[in-house]
Amino acid sequence: MTLSAVARKSVSDLTRRRGRALFTVAALALAVASVSLFALPTLMSRAMNRNIAANKLADVTVTSRAPRRPPRQRKLDRQGRSRDLRFGVKPGAA
Repeated sequence: MTLSAVARKSVSDLTRRRGRALFTVAALALAVASVSLFALPTLMSRAMNRNIAANKLADVTVTSRAPRRPPRQRKLDRQGRSRDLRFGVKPGAA
């Protein structure tokens, strides 16, 4: 197998300075790995968004109880004379 002059020079340089060659290969591998680490958050976010959309998962689930009404308001509720101020309807009326 015949090598061109450039290929022979490259092989001789790599074999003559093995430490430098190994360090260069390690540095290039580290550079490629770091670029892939920068892509991971975006890729994971896309995968999670697809999973959430496919499974129709809620973003947030909140469980709460109705706030306790003051005694005067509870008395009006029992008498059926109170109105929900936000909606203008009697509590319990559908």
